[in-house]
Amino acid sequence: MSEGLLAGKHVLVTRAKSQSHELSAKIKEAGGIPVEVPLLSFQQPDDLTAIKKAISQLDSYDWLVFTSVNGIRFFFSILHTYQYDLNDYDHLKIAVVGNKTQAELERFGSNADLVPPSFVAESLLRSLKEVLGRGERVLFPKGNLARSVIPDGLKIEGFVVTEIDVYETVRADASKLRLRQVLETRQLDLITFTSSSTVNHFVQLLNDHQEWRSYIEGVEIAAIGPITADTLMANGLHPEIVANTYTIDGLMEAIHNYLKGE
Repeated sequence: MSEGLLAGKHVLVTRAKSQSHELSAKIKEAGGIPVEVPLLSFQQPDDLTAIKKAISQLDSYDWLVFTSVNGIRFFFSILHTYQYDLNDYDHLKIAVVGNKTQAELERFGSNADLVPPSFVAESLLRSLKEVLGRGERVLFPKGNLARSVIPDGLKIEGFVVTEIDVYETVRADASKLRLRQVLETRQLDLITFTSSSTVNHFVQLLNDHQEWRSYIEGVEIAAIGPITADTLMANGLHPEIVANTYTIDGLMEAIHNYLKGE
């Protein structure tokens, strides 16, 4: 984004605290003022029974499928806890949903065998259908709120898919007062949403305050992609900006184009 395009503009960042740095840094580079109010956080499930069973049978799977950076982080953390090394399973192929997940996978010393042309679950599903062989088994480590597009689509085709929730997305209730205070100042110029969860938590944290919608009148809303945009509209919010590439860079590019009137 051109330096200064966001000059003086206050931009709400709703990502989890652990993920907000990248977006905030890019907002600053463009001259903006990031206002971080994390609306969600991530945690390991209390019950690891299903996960332990799945990783003890890694040699029986042909593919690992990841659709989020968090899925990779929590999966490898659990592997480390139980002293498993993915490098011991040379036969196991790995599919990821996009560049960010691919980079995270490489950070843990593994490489992706499949990255779809478009960084959404639907594109990954199509790519998997083209390469999976008859009888191949798929392990899908995911978050508790992950979309079911991939496992449902593969199961319909007759593939065996084991889903395991390796992390949980929870609402950051501690941010409720902070969020309300930020909106009441009426200083925001732009609100960014990077997932459907950030949208839902935003609305849930404000729903007991009748005035909140009036606080964001005239504030532009940016969504990281069409799924997030659909969730916004389902909650009565209209995104002026929707990224075509579903990454932080893609979101910033969409904001850039919007502000330039393109």
